[in-house]
Amino acid sequence: MVLQRYQMHHILLQPNRKDNMNYFLRKLNFLPLFILFISCNITYAAEMNYFAEGMKQLQLENYEEAEPLLLKAYKKEPGNPNITYALGILYNAMENFSESLRFFKETVKINPNLLEVRYYLAQVLLMTGDYDGALEQFEEADKVKHLSIITYYKGMIYNQKGDYKRAIELIKSAGEEDKNLQPLVQYQLGVINYNNGNLKEAKAYFRSLISLNPKSDEAEFARQYITAIEQIESMKNWKMTFGYSYQYDDNVVLKPTDTSAAESITNKSDWVSNLNFGFDYSKSFMKNGNIGLGYSFSQSLHALFTNYDIQSHSINILPAYNFGNFNTTLMYSYGYTYLDRSGYLRSNTVSPIFSYISGSQMAQVSLKWQDKDYIKPSAGDENRAGANYDAGAAYFLFLKEGKGYINVKYNYDRDYTNGNNWKYNGHKGAVSILLPVSNRINFSLSGDGYRQIYDNTHSTYSIKRDDTIYNANTLISINLVKNLKGDITYTYTRAFSNTAVYDYSKNAVSVGLNYVW
Repeated sequence: MVLQRYQMHHILLQPNRKDNMNYFLRKLNFLPLFILFISCNITYAAEMNYFAEGMKQLQLENYEEAEPLLLKAYKKEPGNPNITYALGILYNAMENFSESLRFFKETVKINPNLLEVRYYLAQVLLMTGDYDGALEQFEEADKVKHLSIITYYKGMIYNQKGDYKRAIELIKSAGEEDKNLQPLVQYQLGVINYNNGNLKEAKAYFRSLISLNPKSDEAEFARQYITAIEQIESMKNWKMTFGYSYQYDDNVVLKPTDTSAAESITNKSDWVSNLNFGFDYSKSFMKNGNIGLGYSFSQSLHALFTNYDIQSHSINILPAYNFGNFNTTLMYSYGYTYLDRSGYLRSNTVSPIFSYISGSQMAQVSLKWQDKDYIKPSAGDENRAGANYDAGAAYFLFLKEGKGYINVKYNYDRDYTNGNNWKYNGHKGAVSILLPVSNRINFSLSGDGYRQIYDNTHSTYSIKRDDTIYNANTLISINLVKNLKGDITYTYTRAFSNTAVYDYSKNAVSVGLNYVW
């Protein structure tokens, strides 16, 4: 539960926007400062036919027509900085950055004193991720002529390098020097504070930008950020859940943990009361970190088979950290289970989870180790104490602004037990869909198949056990009043086994209430 809250928090941190640095760099046209370059003390004679015609097409933004003309001019005069510079501008406009870098570097090499060219070279280096190279060129350009936009770019570079304090100082300085840069400055200061978790400061900068230039592209991006911030602010650091359901089960099966195989099958029906309670607390730390703490309690009480009553307690710790679109978490959980009011099972679980989120999609890879310590283990080959190892991959497609999803996942697990009868390799595939039918009603459908191939010949049944278990589940959830939901659930299970005692089917229907505070 803590993990799901953190991942949704991370999705909210990514509004639908085109706010990458390259986008804003490309908005700053090269051509206005072209006159600066032409006015420098250049004594080269350009090839007028090809060069003049190529420049005409370049100024008209007919790039495909300009390219062959300027290349022909370059072939005749490779040492002419006017031509190499024009080609650098052309290829930057065409977003062919490798060629743009080539010709800007050639221009600087031909005449190192043309330091204005370094300004443009630095922009392309910045767009291609060469931050140290870009910073060097901006420093050289600043020696010739100080421009506020250079100070701004240097701030952006320090931001990319992780020196946020220096970045903020430089970007603020650029805005103070040139008021025309204020919209861009306010936007970038908002983004930097947002990415560092300073949501209050970020919102103030975004609002300032909107007031300065409400119809700009940057203002539209700022509105998307403000929407995301307000959604995050509406989330509490803590959450409590209460749930109760009444269930009819036509075949009571003892299966105390999700990973365990069925231990005992009654082939008889019963009514079951299920109670659960949970408390989650989350707190941000560092720049993009979050730590979640949780406790959960669940209990199942049977009307007839009271010796199958189960009560479980678990404590969870979940540190997590964002790296842009990447999210990594490390879950630790301690669990204690009672069976028939007596201590039954202790477990420790560690699970690192790695997620990549892009827009409405998320890919996930997970590992898990679980130590199972039975309080009163069976003797010999029936001893189930041991460790379970699990590796999985999952894909999520979020629907309707994250209110619904489609999920596909696969897990492989290996159970090493002290007793030979319970060692197995497992393969599990699952699909689940959550669809918001209306503002009040959600519908979910899920199914999974689990193949368990046991290692050894069973000491009692003289056969290598091989099970395939299928589950299908449907849920209708109705928002009754604020924070209170009513659930109707149906679950069907079919277990195929070459060992007759473990071959079974069951149906379960439950009606319940869930309250979130």
